[in-house]
Amino acid sequence: MKQLTQETFNGMPKWVKSARIDAKGKLVVYSLEKSLVTRILNNEILLPWNCGIWDSGYDTTDWKNSAIDRVVIEVKPGYTCGDCGYHHEPHQCRTTFCEGCDALLS
Repeated sequence: MKQLTQETFNGMPKWVKSARIDAKGKLVVYSLEKSLVTRILNNEILLPWNCGIWDSGYDTTDWKNSAIDRVVIEVKPGYTCGDCGYHHEPHQCRTTFCEGCDALLS
């Protein structure tokens, strides 16, 4: 059985901000952080959002508490991407993806 980890977000579109596992072991991804998704699913608030089923075969042991946020990597000014060599300028201080090749920065 697959586990939901930060590596799960590799290769996903930039709009994906969080994910969780449903009762059947399907990976559901969301365009909002997990705290907002939880409030929407509990009918506490209404917000526009996107979601989708991305994959299946995940461990359902603790599916009700499986939601995680995608970690945002802080890129320091002057950072150069190891994949494509793109140099991030000082004004590009906080991003998750390389501006040059869309690789997930880690």
